[in-house]
Amino acid sequence: MKATKTWILIADAGHARIYENLGPGKGLREIPGEALEQSIPPTRDLGADRPGRTHGSAGTARHVMNPRVDWHDQAKEEFAKSIGEHLNANALKKTYDRLVLVAPPKTLGHLREALTLHTASLVTAELNKDLTGAQLSEIEKHISDIAAI
Repeated sequence: MKATKTWILIADAGHARIYENLGPGKGLREIPGEALEQSIPPTRDLGADRPGRTHGSAGTARHVMNPRVDWHDQAKEEFAKSIGEHLNANALKKTYDRLVLVAPPKTLGHLREALTLHTASLVTAELNKDLTGAQLSEIEKHISDIAAI
């Protein structure tokens, strides 16, 4: 009988690590080469740091034009999308059987949007928490509260 392979994604807006569990009592091990990182520079380096200005239709007054895009947030969404694409591709290859998502609420929302229906069906647990800087023992403690590892 083949062991059930669970991937545990630990992510935030700029970092992601994937751990693997091969069944209850087996613990977690980080999968080498599966860490993803994105350096997200400040908004001022991504686009205009000040909103544009326009002249009013009457008189000499100038008005601020609200930016349509927050470049920093867009970079975070694109990173979550790339993580989702990675998870989707591996789900199709049947690299894992179950998936646990651990990320701050906003990142978790972006990840959910990026997952296909098939990949989303493999999600067995979620945790709204940023554990990207945590040690393995702390991660195992939090994961054991939501999934059998």
